[in-house]
Parts: sequence; C-alpha cells; structure tokens
Amino acid sequence: MLEDNQVGGLEAQFVASGVITLGFLLGLPLPQADVNNGTAPRILNQFFQTHHLEENTMKCKIIVSLAIASCLAWLAVAPSRAEDKAHARSPALERFAQLSGEWVGKGLHGDAEHEARVVYKLTSGGSAVVETIDPGGDHEMVTVIHPDGDSLLLTHYCMLGNQPQMRAKPKAGDNKVAFEFVKATNLKSDKDMYMHDVTFTFVDKDTLKTEWTNYNDGKEAGKAVFELKRKKK
Repeated sequence: MLEDNQVGGLEAQFVASGVITLGFLLGLPLPQADVNNGTAPRILNQFFQTHHLEENTMKCKIIVSLAIASCLAWLAVAPSRAEDKAHARSPALERFAQLSGEWVGKGLHGDAEHEARVVYKLTSGGSAVVETIDPGGDHEMVTVIHPDGDSLLLTHYCMLGNQPQMRAKPKAGDNKVAFEFVKATNLKSDKDMYMHDVTFTFVDKDTLKTEWTNYNDGKEAGKAVFELKRKKK
C-alpha cells in the first residue's frame, strides 16, 4: 500500500482528484475525504484498500497513469484559457491581438522605399501585444502595446536609443487608432530626434497601415509609413 509520506503536495492532490474522477466514471464506491485539506495520500490509500488494488498491479498502474495524464492535460489547457480571458477583458486591445502573425509589404521613409516585415505576437497571458519590425535584421525594433483602463499605452523601443511612450483611446467602429506622445525615457532633450506619434489603420483583416511621425528640434521632421499584408501560411 502507499504510505502518507510517499505522495505529497500538489501533485498528490492532482492524482487523488484524478483517481476519484476515474472511480466515479467507473462506478466504483469512493472514500469520503477532502482533497484540499492535506488528506490526498489517505484518499489514495482508501481507494486502493477499498478495491484491493496493489501498487504493482496493472489495474492500479493504469488508473494512476490515466489520472496523471488527465491532470497534465488540464494544466496544459489552463494557460491558453487564461490568455484568452486576459485579452478578452480589454476590447481596446482585441483588434491588436487579432494581428498575431507575420506581415509583409513595403516601408516608406520620405522618398526611400524598402521591403518590410513585421511580426505581431500576444504575450504576458494575452495582456499585451508585441510588434517587432524587421525581426532578426539590422534595423530590428520592438513596440509593446497594452491596455490602461479604457485606453491603450504603447512603448516604442527605438533604434535611436530612446523609448517614447504614447497613449490612444480607441473608438468603437473606428478603423484607426491614433497614439499621441506622452513621455520618453533616455531622451536627453525634447529637441532630440524621437518618434512622436503613430496611427494604425486597420484597412481590413488582412491589410494594415502604420504611420509613424518623427520629431526633431521640437517639430515634425518626417514620417515612416508601413503598408502591410498578412502573410498567408
């Protein structure tokens, strides 16, 4: 028989719960005990004693294995449920969450044009979206978007070495989300060059346009525009 000190902690509670569940499904009488009060090992012993199951019997091994497998399956599903719940709580972030995946197109910087690749990814349990421009390339930059009440905050980790933070208050039914400058870290002077604002235009579910406004010497100094299409798998 299993002794109390052979199975303990949270793992034992999971196994005991799985054994009870399987016993119920198999129509077997169950011991009366509380799984949450530290009696998980006793539940296992009572179950084995009630049904004369020795540890080394095949039936015992099958029941315990299935119990553990069912618990592991539940643990695997739980994080994805938490992620869905997290970003579902923020309608403002939902549109950005739906960008998840790889996008390709062109980038326009004044008269210069180049191929563009951007990746969007949900992170932190679905509570934030990470935009990576030119991932793995020489000009890789990261932007993180997350909710703050009924608004959205954006922090852009720029190649210029500063990190401007912007805020937007999306309006229902509007296909544009405009982020305006709030503050910046590692910006020695407001006369230095930095990204002041950005507008995301959701043309359709597979077409996106972003327009970044660059400031220098305290005034607008140009724009960087990305016209992107969702990359098909």
